Amino acid sequence: MAQCRVSNVCALTEAIQRVQGASFRATGPQRACPARFHRQTVQVTRARELNKAVGTSTRHRRSVVRCNASSKGLDEFYKTLTVEEFMSSPPLSVQPDTSVEEAIELLVTKGISGVPVTEVDGTVLGVISGFDIIALDKTPGSVDKSDGMFPMIGKCDTYGGDKKKMWSDFMELKEIAETADSATVGPIMHDTVTISKDASLTEASNLIIDKKLHRLCVLGDDGKLAGVLSRGDIMRATLKALQSQIAISQELRTTDEV
Repeated sequence: MAQCRVSNVCALTEAIQRVQGASFRATGPQRACPARFHRQTVQVTRARELNKAVGTSTRHRRSVVRCNASSKGLDEFYKTLTVEEFMSSPPLSVQPDTSVEEAIELLVTKGISGVPVTEVDGTVLGVISGFDIIALDKTPGSVDKSDGMFPMIGKCDTYGGDKKKMWSDFMELKEIAETADSATVGPIMHDTVTISKDASLTEASNLIIDKKLHRLCVLGDDGKLAGVLSRGDIMRATLKALQSQIAISQELRTTDEV
């Protein structure tokens, strides 16, 4: 009897995971292939999977629901998702000789905060962001150049005595000031971090968190730019996963009541 119950719980767990996968994929980035995400297909798949597991007792089904709704269950679920499923593709990009005006127009009209800089063949060179642009002389803001060659005396006091932080900020602003009159994006772009399209969403999220990034440039099998994964893309993936968890839990509770 105990083995039978364990077998039933395992069967239900696998069913829930398959349903979660179907539900999640069906509500993913629909722009890639709208036919994949037909609502009726999801409902039929979900019903079939739940029916297979209906033989398990109410007490065990509720236990499985609680397990799959936990953070551990979500962590395992995210590891099955790839960057390719949620990246923006085909990606927008500019070249080093693209004018600053063109870059500004692209960022504004597309409503994005940054765009990869690539060679004509798609090799990633860096990224240009809104910050890189608003630090230019032609924008309303400007970089403080009053320090000159070295930080002013007493500057360290404003950092609470943290010399390392003071020098880091000084050198960064000095570099920005030196390219503040640039007419193209090449001189003002900054380094970017890349990731494979086959990497898991968990790996990509950890990279963004650890390095405090806004986006990752995604590389295809040929090592060229294949897409961009932003914080917003990960937020949307998280929302879909949480909504899927809630839907599965509600359906199983309804089955329990019946």
